[in-house]
Amino acid sequence: MKCKKQFGDCRIASASQICYDGIMKRTVLVTGASIGIGAAIAERFCRDGYQVALHYRSHKQEAETLCARLVGEGLIAAPFYADL
Repeated sequence: MKCKKQFGDCRIASASQICYDGIMKRTVLVTGASIGIGAAIAERFCRDGYQVALHYRSHKQEAETLCARLVGEGLIAAPFYADL
């Protein structure tokens, strides 16, 4: 699938797909991704090639630690606070 819109170095193909340097990546939001099962799910998505938005509400340090570890391994992840 070709990218449709470009925003800086990021081109949007659809709501769930982002292209970097012409390579399409799927993006997922994992709620409760800072600890436990949510963290394991987020890590698995990252290792399977997805960009992952790590949601947290009260475990900011854990979310940031997980994110730093994943990004340090060359994977794409970012933590996001939200009171869902």
